[in-house]
Amino acid sequence: MSGNEKVTALTLKNFKKKKEKIACMTAYDAAFGQILDNIGIDVILVGDSVGMVVQGHQTTVPVSIEDMIYHSKMVNRGVNRAMIMVDMPFMSYATPAECLANAALLMKEGGAEFIKLEWGELEIDMVKRLTECGIPVCAHLGLTPQAIHKYGGYRVQGRELEAAKKMQDDALSLVEAGADLLLLETGLGGALDSTNVLKTPLATIITPIAQDHEHFLGTDLGQIASQKAGIMRAQTACYSADQQTEVLHVLAEHAKNIGASLQVAGRDFHLAETDDGGIHLSYAGKDFLLPAPGLRGPHQLENAGLAAACLFDLAAKNRLPSLGQSQATNAFAIGIQSAVWPGRVQPLNDGLLAELWPHRPIWLDGAHNAHGARALAKTLGQIDDGKWNIICGALNTRDPAEFLAPLAALAGSVRCLAIPDQPASLSAAKMTDAALAQGLDAAPATSIITAFDQLDPTYPVIICGSLYLAGHVLVQNETLPD
Repeated sequence: MSGNEKVTALTLKNFKKKKEKIACMTAYDAAFGQILDNIGIDVILVGDSVGMVVQGHQTTVPVSIEDMIYHSKMVNRGVNRAMIMVDMPFMSYATPAECLANAALLMKEGGAEFIKLEWGELEIDMVKRLTECGIPVCAHLGLTPQAIHKYGGYRVQGRELEAAKKMQDDALSLVEAGADLLLLETGLGGALDSTNVLKTPLATIITPIAQDHEHFLGTDLGQIASQKAGIMRAQTACYSADQQTEVLHVLAEHAKNIGASLQVAGRDFHLAETDDGGIHLSYAGKDFLLPAPGLRGPHQLENAGLAAACLFDLAAKNRLPSLGQSQATNAFAIGIQSAVWPGRVQPLNDGLLAELWPHRPIWLDGAHNAHGARALAKTLGQIDDGKWNIICGALNTRDPAEFLAPLAALAGSVRCLAIPDQPASLSAAKMTDAALAQGLDAAPATSIITAFDQLDPTYPVIICGSLYLAGHVLVQNETLPD
């Protein structure tokens, strides 16, 4: 949406009439709320997923109405334009009276402008009562995390014809009851990816698969790959990065079973780095030369090359009627050169920290797992092959030893932080213990400022370990993106 007008329920209805897309993302605090608001997100969801993402719970069930009010208040402080939608947590709407009372609390105390409820047999009555009282409602169907114990895990609903028909009927009933929005959640990654509501995408892309989000996707690479493979579609090309043998086997089997075309880097097309840091793509007997991506690191070069292979193949097959292959090449070259992603190997050349630390460069990255740490280590080695000052913090859902191991060879010193205002943050002491166990020069710090006071001025600085820490640093540095 253009301009700075406040987004309302009427705004969203007008979007629908005009067939304009609505951008919605999740935030739990003021910093991320402000970032999303500044980039033009229309609806910011304060989700009960805060229980798993921030609080360190295994499910969303323990989240209370008080938790939702607290985080809604935080997000509100950072948002001016976007509409704020808030989840009603588990058992906060067991009866119509409880539903109305708790929805009122979320709006009066938390600043909610839209209320979201997960689907259940009683939800029709809840929606009717809320809308009668002038409360905008979003009804939530599909993958419903609050029902994890009922379904025995995070299960996509509506796979069979009968179940799909019931979901359609439920959606129509909710609309008739007065629901202003319907959210069909299909979850995280591959088989559970929200993009699966698109029946006929032009193509699908799978980047390197590694261990992450085990609670959702599985405990080993084979299980994770089987979930990620769910993004493929019949008669649709899927472009995959080079993968581990176990992963590639799973992807290939799934592609064969559903009739998808699987194109794999290193087998069906080839990517290489040019002498000047650009991309050499060899595909279908043709060579393409592209400039260096604006995003740093060999992993970003691989990602950009993967996207290029997809785009050029679609253009060659006339799947992009408004864009010929030469136009696609030029447009892509401009795009990858100008790409900016805050918190992804981002230089902090300006701001408070740069003023406090004039000695050597400061970099910021949101790497938070072992796979991300390995990619970061390679990138840092390209920037400066000497030692680095590492400032890090992490959530308590991560193993700090696994994260620190790939960075150990680069570490001149390590200063460990608890992430401010994050209840699920790993303590500075535990992060320090993990670093000391690997023989690193490590110590805790009470803040990002005091961490800088303890660093070796001969080394550059990398701040990493969590996207939440990255967001905090950008706020402290007064360099949040516009």
